[in-house]
Amino acid sequence: MATSNYSPWALEQALAFLRRNLRRFPFERVVSHVFPLERISEGFRQADWMQRQGDPVRISRAAVSM
Repeated sequence: MATSNYSPWALEQALAFLRRNLRRFPFERVVSHVFPLERISEGFRQADWMQRQGDPVRISRAAVSM
């Protein structure tokens, strides 16, 4: 979940929603790749919004794991 534009209370509510609905919605299918924090630069390089024109999309949604 993106965190740069949200207040702390909104993030708390969003995380609570995810916890309550883990079995109801297939959240794991939203993320196509997971990168550990040490490989965050690789994740940015491969992300679709960083691609050069004509390059195939390699990642649809990435997550950083800590």
